[in-house]
This record gives sequence, C-alpha cells and structure tokens, in this order.
Amino acid sequence: MGYKDEEIMAEKKAAALKKIQELEGKKLEAQLKESIYDECIHVDDKEIRFSRRTFADLGISIYMPETFEPMEKEVKEAFYPLKNAPKYVFVDYEIPFQITLNRTEHKVPDEGMSRFMDISSKIIENQGPKAKVLGKGVVRIKEHNVGILEVATRAIDGNVHNVMFNISINGQIVMGNIHFPAPYVKRLAVVAKEMMDSIEFIEDAKEALDAWFKWARHCRIPAFVELQKKIKRHKQSILNTIEYGLPLHHNYGSGIPNLISGKILMP
Repeated sequence: MGYKDEEIMAEKKAAALKKIQELEGKKLEAQLKESIYDECIHVDDKEIRFSRRTFADLGISIYMPETFEPMEKEVKEAFYPLKNAPKYVFVDYEIPFQITLNRTEHKVPDEGMSRFMDISSKIIENQGPKAKVLGKGVVRIKEHNVGILEVATRAIDGNVHNVMFNISINGQIVMGNIHFPAPYVKRLAVVAKEMMDSIEFIEDAKEALDAWFKWARHCRIPAFVELQKKIKRHKQSILNTIEYGLPLHHNYGSGIPNLISGKILMP
C-alpha cells in the first residue's frame, strides 16, 4: 500500500469516527430530554423505569430505578472493607450507577447546612489525591436545606463521580450518594439531580395532611366538608401510604394524589 492509499484509508477512518461521534451526540441529546417521571429513560441502550421508595427510618422517600435491589451482604462487605458501609446500598449491575443512603451521627440543624458543607469538603480535600471536590452548595428542596457535594474519586477500575446530598432530619444528618463512572457524567448528572429533586419528607406530608383536614373542616364549602369526613375515616391508611409506601385501596376522588405527595391544593 502506497502513501496515497494510506492517506485515503486514514481519511475514511476519521470520517467514520466523526459519524459515530455525531450519532452518539444525537443519542445523548435525545436522552437528556428524558425525565425519571416519564415511562422510562435510557442510559446507553437500556430502558430504566423509576418509582418512589419510602424509607420510614430515614424520614424520606425518593425516586430510584424499579430494578434496584439491596446489595448482597458479601459484596457489600467487599466494597466497604473498613465496616463503614451505609445502611442502604441499592444496585442493578446492568445499570451504571448506584445509590447509598444512611443516617449519620452528625447533629446538624437545617440552618447549619452551609457550615456543615464547608467542613465536609475540607475533610474530603484532606484525604489527598484520591478524592477531589468538584463543587459544593446548598439548595432548597421542599423547604429544606440540602447540602450537595460533587466529588471525583479514584477506583481500581477508573474514576468515579459522586453526587452526595445531606439533609437534616430532626436535627440529624441523612446522607445519600449517587455515584457512577466518570465517563457517564454528561448523561447521569441530570438523572442524579432529578432524583434529589424527587425527595419528599414524611413529616412534611403528615403536617400537610393535617393542615388540609383543618382547612376543609372550616372552609364552609359543603363538598369539601363532606370530602374531609370521608377521607378522615381512612386517615391511618393514608399515613401508612405516606410512611411505608403501602398501597391505598380506596378511591377518595381527585384530591388524593395531591394529599399523598404532600402538595395539597386548596382552592
């Protein structure tokens, strides 16, 4: 093969690579328009469906893939050899991300979240080159301060991107971490953000339910006064749905979806 032939082959390979990159870019662009609230999202070529999971002991619920299961005890012990494993580690080995959830011993009020993030980021930075803080901040989710740290860590099989979130529940920090291989940052960072935005607080939902009962009882609108009487008879079932994710077996009308989510609409 002469120099000209080699040059032509190189040009063809470059053109083919460019075409593949363009197709991958278009696929990623389409996937970034998907939402975890849709019927499904796509990562690579895998369909992933999300639903809400409730953790009564942590005081929160959150959307996560329906196929996520608790990591096996033996695998968990291998992942966390120092016996510092979070209480919950959820995985599906065909999906390139995991989520961990844990109640920590840190006593921090909601208004102290910003300072807690400053301290946490310094602790991580002091670990040396194995971990690097890429960003930190505090956002408001459902009237709660949520501290977020994005951290790059090194693993045996490559770099890992961690999206850590911290919430003060009854003055104690509940910590979560959605982590995935660094090459997936463009696709999965938006998924992690939506998962954090999906967090609901069990106590907030209970308080909102009580507030709705009080409002409906005194609103002087006959339809709502009657509706609250019917709903109140099944209050415990509703609370079980909020706290434990148990299914509701009663049809109370169009107001119920808003009651369960804690977003009660009042005319």
